[in-house]
Formats: sequence, structure tokens, C-alpha cells
Amino acid sequence: MSRETVIQDLKKYRQKHPNEAGVVDRLVEFVREQEDCFERSLLQGHVTGSVWLVDPSGLNVLLTHHRKLNKWFQLGGHVDGNSNVLEAARREAEEESGLQHLSVIEPGIFDIDIHLIPGRKLEPEHYHYDIRYAFQALGSTEYHVSAESLDLKWVPIDQIREYTTEESMLRMAEKWKATQTMNSQQTQAEILESIIRARKTDKITCEIEDRRPVPDERQKHGKATVLHSLEVAGWAPFHYPSNDKNIHEPWRAYVLWDDEVSQLLRELTNEHRFKQSKLQKLTAACSALVLVTWIPEQRAEIKEENRNKINEENLAAAAAMVQNFLLMLTAHGMSNYWSSGGDLGKSDVFELLGIPKQQRLIAAVFIEYNDMKNLQPHKTCAPGKHRDKRSTNWIQQTRIH
Repeated sequence: MSRETVIQDLKKYRQKHPNEAGVVDRLVEFVREQEDCFERSLLQGHVTGSVWLVDPSGLNVLLTHHRKLNKWFQLGGHVDGNSNVLEAARREAEEESGLQHLSVIEPGIFDIDIHLIPGRKLEPEHYHYDIRYAFQALGSTEYHVSAESLDLKWVPIDQIREYTTEESMLRMAEKWKATQTMNSQQTQAEILESIIRARKTDKITCEIEDRRPVPDERQKHGKATVLHSLEVAGWAPFHYPSNDKNIHEPWRAYVLWDDEVSQLLRELTNEHRFKQSKLQKLTAACSALVLVTWIPEQRAEIKEENRNKINEENLAAAAAMVQNFLLMLTAHGMSNYWSSGGDLGKSDVFELLGIPKQQRLIAAVFIEYNDMKNLQPHKTCAPGKHRDKRSTNWIQQTRIH
């Protein structure tokens, strides 16, 4: 991100909340005029990042009893020079709560506030230009109280007035309740349909020399999101278990994180094992790569006709798992591309990655984490060639003749 990106996000927020135009304009002016606006060393004030963090039900918000101010607030704090305020806010929330699986509900700004911080011995009175994002905790909601807090508590949003009368806190509660009201009008089927229709092929590529590492804080969240998405994707149906007594599913997923992707790229490029330049560029651009294999039935005691049936079932089951995975990534706002894998499915690459040779590659899923395009400006994104050629002509309402 950059100051200009933050300004553009604030302008989008202004369009959505015209009644807050005065505060937005003040914050935009501050970011535009102060080159060091993200540094806490800017004594007149600085940009901070906060998180409105709700539990999986969406009915409770996690508040911190601030040690220095002795009041209940949302999680958050200084961005310490990081212009990617969303990620800085996520980092602060994770550090203050000990929670790891935090999912941004929408990448846009949820709320903003400018407030005066009282002066202390070594710090003069100054302003916090606070940019806030809405997150949801996935999985465990068991938190740990850090040294910055007197206490943490999941507070029912309808009871937030019992903990604070701060105008901005009450405003966020009302915004969240309004959002929930809108969402409750959508049925589960409508939500699922919107995710399915939103899933699209994004062929994101770049040259090898333009590859950039994923920042540590982005990597941490990216890993949690990808692993959680794979876990959910594993609920795809299958009929025939694999021969592995410990793993029933007829598919396997091999995950390569940022460092491993870079190493794979070097190995295959140096040894000229990449015969396809497109595959090389896809690998150079991705934040993570997941290779999904399926396991053919090869037992000699099973008749060939039955083996073929089992293999068809296993292949279809693995494809269903991959589609589930793509939908989960889409729901989390991560770009993704399902490739057949090409050179990545060859035996020497399998050996390099420790994948058993009897398995077969069904998908190489190239993943780009949120906001990574801003770190790699030379990336290009090409849509899938069939995106605008969809129809319903393949649906036939048949009769018995």
C-alpha cells in the first residue's frame, strides 16, 4: 500500500458514508500533507489501525480494557510505519488477543475516527487518525490478555453501552447491526450463489526477476486462511477410501508457501525443467501454491472394470474438493487459478517435492493473497478465456421416450 492507496480507500468510504464527509476530508488532508503520517514519531499525530472483531456468530465483539486509558475500546494500535493499515490493524489485534484465525469481513474501511490522546511524561498531547476494519474470528475464541490490556471480553453488541459511552464505539455497533440486518435478508442459498458467481479465473503472472517476498505479517494470515480453506474443502463427498489406513480421503494436498515457491522456481528454472513459460510466470507471481493429487486404484486383485469405476469416482471426488477450495479462497478475497499443472505433474518434480509417484496431479492452484498486487506492480492479470461464454444451453429437461 501507499499513502495514495489509503487516500483512495478513504474516498470510497466517503461515498458510502457522506454524513462523515468532514472527518474523512480531515483525515485525507492529513495523510496527503504528512509524509511520515504512519510513524508514531510524528508528534502532532499519526495514523493508527483498529479492528472491530466479532465472534463466529457475529453477535459479540471483543473489547479491550485499555491499561493506559482505563476504558473499554476495540483492539488496535500504532501501525509503526506500515502503510498497509489493514494488515497493521490485524497484527495489533492478533498480538493483543492471541487469536490467530482472523478473517477480514470486507477489505474496505469499516469506520474512521480522529481523537485526541492525552499527553504523558514523555509524550505530548496528540491525535490518532484511526482507520478501522471489520474482522471475524474463525475457530477458537479463547483469547489471551496481553500486557497492553487490563482485561479482554467478548461483549454482546446489544449490551455495549454497559461498557462504553464513547460515540465512535456506539457508532461502530450501530454500523455492525445495520450490516447484520442487511445480511440476514440474504438466505444461505443466496450467499452461496454469490460466492459461486464471484469465483473466477485470475491468471496472475510476472517475470521471475519481478517476484517479491510476501511480508511476514501477510504470510502469517495467508497461511492460516489457506489451511482453514483446505480443511473446509475436505468435506467434499467421496465413495471409495484410499488404501492408506490413516487417511481415508482419495486426494492429497501439498502446500508450498512463499519461500518454498521461490526455491521451486529456482530449481526448475536452473535445471531448465520449466518447458512452459506461462507456468513459470504463474509460479513467479503467486503467494502460495497448492498441488492437489488424486490416488488411482492399482490393486491387482480388483477387476479392471471395478478399478476404472473407482478411479472415475476418485477423480470426481478430488475435483469436487478443488472446487470447494476455490470457493473458500474466493470468499476470503484471495485470487486463485486452477491449472492442470503441466510440468509440475512430471515424475522428477514429484520426486523433488516428495510426492509419491503413484499419485496423479489434478490441480495446481496458484493463490495470490489480498493486497499483494500493490507489492508487485509488474504483475498482470488475464481473465479465464471462457468467462464470458457461459450459457444454460447444457441443461436438458429430459423425458422418457
